[in-house]
Amino acid sequence: MKILIGLSVLVCLALVTSSRRLWRLRRTTVGTMLTTGGWLMLGVGFVLGPHAGGLVEASQVEVLRPLVLVVLGWVGLMVGLGASAQLTRYVPPRVVGVAVMDALLSVGVVGAVAWLVIDWQAELSLGAGDLLPTVLLLAACAVAWSPEIRSLRRGCTEARPATMVLRSASGVGSILAIALLGFGLAGAAPPDPRGALAVAAFSLPQATVGLGVSLVVAVVVGVLGQWLMALAGRGEGEFLVVLLGVVSLAAGAGAAMGYAPILVAMLCGAVVVNLPGRALNRLQQTIIEAEQPIAMMLMLLAGMLLDPAIGVSGIWLVLVLFAARLLVKRGVVRRLVIRAVAAENRAGQRPALGVMRQNPVAIALATGFVLWSPPGGGVAAAGQVLTVVILVGLISDCFWLLVPWLTPALPVASVECGS
Repeated sequence: MKILIGLSVLVCLALVTSSRRLWRLRRTTVGTMLTTGGWLMLGVGFVLGPHAGGLVEASQVEVLRPLVLVVLGWVGLMVGLGASAQLTRYVPPRVVGVAVMDALLSVGVVGAVAWLVIDWQAELSLGAGDLLPTVLLLAACAVAWSPEIRSLRRGCTEARPATMVLRSASGVGSILAIALLGFGLAGAAPPDPRGALAVAAFSLPQATVGLGVSLVVAVVVGVLGQWLMALAGRGEGEFLVVLLGVVSLAAGAGAAMGYAPILVAMLCGAVVVNLPGRALNRLQQTIIEAEQPIAMMLMLLAGMLLDPAIGVSGIWLVLVLFAARLLVKRGVVRRLVIRAVAAENRAGQRPALGVMRQNPVAIALATGFVLWSPPGGGVAAAGQVLTVVILVGLISDCFWLLVPWLTPALPVASVECGS
């Protein structure tokens, strides 16, 4: 009965949000953030989850693991398709440099701040060996920003330098974020019970082996998947079944070996996009068409899996992480806009504020983290860490939305829009 009620709520919500009467609302900035941004679906997932309405009980969360793996695999494959060998031809080196700078600053500043705050405010349910994986996740979630630029254009076209830089650097940042977390988690060894600090150690050889095994699996699945997609013919159903099989196989193999499923799926996407074949265009088109439904499913699952009992330490962590993000992204803005784009604002556009918005890949990383089991056992506070990531992203979106009116004197660099 509970499942039936939950499905009824989802169907009613889908009918309401897709109605013509709400079309104009969805086209507004706030409406876009709630619907296309997925925050409304996340709220629905929380209401259905074990910490609110209870339609999905805590004992049933484990049943969601296969669905989470498919969603993570799809996201990873989508990100990996951007790692084409032709990337340097279409993306200027300066943009890659900006993305790498953002990743280094985000990991250094946010990782250090998260470590200090968690170690100081020890109210989260972190057990032995949980500190390092948690810090790695929070640092990876701070990398890059949202690639959505429609709400930033305000009359400008996507071909302008600013939008190209924002989207390209965001894509490179997504690749770096997944690679960082996957490599870090693969090398997170259990802590020594005799040691004074209950933190996991990092093993570089173990991480290297994990990355190598993930790459081998990705190559095998990628080659097999391309062959099967070529055999699928013109049937859309057959092609979709093959694609879902490739995604499930890549993510499931990563999970079975104890590695990050999203990393294996991303490497698989990178292999497929660099192999010759006629199925690539069809694959990319299918991935693009399914992007919005997969994003909504991801936010729904995240809402079900989050644990709102973060306490005072969690609130401190959210505020400090957002402050660290604001500091880092302002530095990236200066590099990104003033030096990389080097243009004058002529139409009041402020797309530089887009870097304040959290990359949606962060939600995927944190959602997978809830069901991921590190070498030392499952992270007890994974649901609380997911809540922290979600709150930082929500504050980032609200800050981006309100800051032009609240703090008009904020020295945000501008970009060319009218030429």
